[in-house]
Amino acid sequence: MIITNYEKFKSDLNEVLNEFINLNKDVVIDGFIDGETFFVKIFISDKRYDYAYTYKPNSLLEEKRFQKRFLKLALYHALCAYTNSSLPWGALTGIRPTKLAYQQGENFEKFFLNTMCVSAEKTQLIKRILETQKGIYSTNPDNANLFISIPFCPTRCAYCSFISNEISKEKLINGYIDRLIEEVEASKPLIK
Repeated sequence: MIITNYEKFKSDLNEVLNEFINLNKDVVIDGFIDGETFFVKIFISDKRYDYAYTYKPNSLLEEKRFQKRFLKLALYHALCAYTNSSLPWGALTGIRPTKLAYQQGENFEKFFLNTMCVSAEKTQLIKRILETQKGIYSTNPDNANLFISIPFCPTRCAYCSFISNEISKEKLINGYIDRLIEEVEASKPLIK
């Protein structure tokens, strides 16, 4: 269980903790800002881990993003040290690593590998996805994005925040697909 003075990020921090499935310990996270440095103290059992991140946010929204990222990174590093393990996706949790890669720009690989601790294999996977999306995904104000959820997966991941079911246990797939087609058709005028 996460105990923190940053309650607004508790669910994000729990996503990181849940990746370390066999860890049944309370984790205390205390963060505070001193000037341009964000300090994070983490306590797991009788162990203490200290981290400091320098940042200069340009807005309140950017400050919130940095704080959440630094808290998750600190927790990830502490859990790796405590369990003597690491994860292929590093400190990334939730979804859409490609969005983060686009935000980082051409240097996303360095950021993924060195900052977010993503494995070389997963970083290369993101690179291949971005290459595949060339010409399809762009930041053109005349374009629109349409998110379509397919809530059926081969397995149910512990960190997943989506409403989904294991495909082998699902009996409503055909009906879902029929309704999905209807919704996509009905959305076409909105997209235009």
